[in-house]
Amino acid sequence: MQSDNENLRELPEVKNPLELFAILKNDLDKLKSQINSLEKNKISSRVLSGLRMNKGILASGKDFEFSGSRLSRSLKNAKAKVIPSLLYKNPQDSKLRIELIEIFIQEEKDCNLIVSRDALLFIMYELEGPLISSEKINLAVLIQKIYLEKLENFLIEDFKETQTKIKGEGVVDSVLDKQHKKLQGELNFVKKCRN
Repeated sequence: MQSDNENLRELPEVKNPLELFAILKNDLDKLKSQINSLEKNKISSRVLSGLRMNKGILASGKDFEFSGSRLSRSLKNAKAKVIPSLLYKNPQDSKLRIELIEIFIQEEKDCNLIVSRDALLFIMYELEGPLISSEKINLAVLIQKIYLEKLENFLIEDFKETQTKIKGEGVVDSVLDKQHKKLQGELNFVKKCRN
């Protein structure tokens, strides 16, 4: 089983922070596609209404998906545990998504980068919808700040690790030195985005 840090290192924006916004946009498009596919695949017959393929089978919570199961499983609030099944039944329910995001904000200190990323994608989905409110915009700004802080902290740890390796070896390896400079540039980019 992979450790949390190994899982975090697999995130595309950790591998290449300079592509952060393109990566997030791509994942937001995947979320929109999931929800649009569900809407298109609804059975229109009155006799069969409410039936859906995989009915009652929720996602494992290992990957990001429209019901927010990975996000909710990381939260302690009992209401957060129920929201994925409700979103599964009604993927367009904006109020449920906002409620899950608000629960995340209350518990964000105990959440890792992946969970913060899920919350950010959820609120960005809300901003892409036709009904934009100041509440959604304020939530998006707050969650973006939380996410970028967690990304910055993770990159700082990587940077410090590389710095320790360089100081410990005495002779500076050119590959390690290049990695150190690359990490410094990526870290500066994320800091500027956060500010």
